[in-house]
Amino acid sequence: MDIPDVCCVVSYDMPKYIKGYIHRAGRSGRAGQPGLAVTMVTHTQVGIFQHMLQTAGKQGNVTELVVDEEELKLLEEPYKEALKELKTLTQGEQEKQLQKTKSLKRVTSSKLMSRKRKKKNNGNTSSSKKIKI
Repeated sequence: MDIPDVCCVVSYDMPKYIKGYIHRAGRSGRAGQPGLAVTMVTHTQVGIFQHMLQTAGKQGNVTELVVDEEELKLLEEPYKEALKELKTLTQGEQEKQLQKTKSLKRVTSSKLMSRKRKKKNNGNTSSSKKIKI
């Protein structure tokens, strides 16, 4: 998903491969603009994540931030509401995309049928027509 003017990307699940991480993080700073990528990892994932970044030469750009569990509880309800809103928005976008796809299929099918009819009619335009008696 590409949303214009995004300056921060939050990943709450660590990608398995560095290519996936770079793709996600790259969503934040577009067209040469600076951006911020936040990846939430558990204490058991920290080493894996650091190794992944090291292989890509990106380890110097990382700041570890430890968040108190009580602080997170304050954000739980607004987060749930944001997820509901996001789900509604993405469903609407999916429905629009489905309608576009269906419309495109109808147009394509119609054009193909028209070509077949023209081809069939062109094949029947010989000067001597067979008449059954």
